Amino acid sequence: MFGYRFPQLFSMGLLLILTTACGTTRKSLRSELEQNDREHSTSLVKRRTSTASEAGPTTRPTNAQAALGQKIHRRSEWGALPANPSKLNIVGGRWERITVHHSDEVGALIFDGTFKESARAVRSIQRQHLEGNRWGDIGYHYLIDARGRIFEGRPITWQGAHAGNNSKNRRNIGICLLGNFNKHTPTLQSERALRGLLGDLGRVHDIPRSKIFVHSEFTNTECPGRHLTDWVRAYRAAGSLAHGPR
Repeated sequence: MFGYRFPQLFSMGLLLILTTACGTTRKSLRSELEQNDREHSTSLVKRRTSTASEAGPTTRPTNAQAALGQKIHRRSEWGALPANPSKLNIVGGRWERITVHHSDEVGALIFDGTFKESARAVRSIQRQHLEGNRWGDIGYHYLIDARGRIFEGRPITWQGAHAGNNSKNRRNIGICLLGNFNKHTPTLQSERALRGLLGDLGRVHDIPRSKIFVHSEFTNTECPGRHLTDWVRAYRAAGSLAHGPR
């Protein structure tokens, strides 16, 4: 009888070892992902995000997202952590306006143009929004770096968290440029990317230029800085979706 049960006992023991090992591995991965953005954890974050994107709607591109003419770097490319859908709200209607922000001191010195540094800045913003603000995800829908790269932030299916409160965020697409534009002027590449993205979003969602705002028009803040504020107001005043202010 012992000889008959031995294979079963051996199999159960092996299964227990494997299960424990898998649990330890998951715990180890979580620990590495929660470190302060160490270089060696980037690939682990990307794999974790890629898995999450296959499982739910929080990272799946919508038809409207796919219709944009600009190249968008997806969340998996910059190493986004998974969103918490329980803290997110479906937009619940068509988008009606756009608000432009700057990242201020987060990413303000990222002007060397490397993808790695810009991705690190975007991850820092997301981590602050998730852990510091206790939000369901990064607050902005798109982020733009100094080289004009556009990063997918909060998927466009979800209402953002950027203008000040639920009423101000309602049907309001948030775009953030990396940098402090009280101190610096936007680069030509970032201006070009912003112009193209605003034009695409206006076309896809039928948002006129008159409905493009800066953060300071909703809240008592200097965001997005005087230089970027001047650019956005000139763009809005230009009127036609076909041409930028410069």
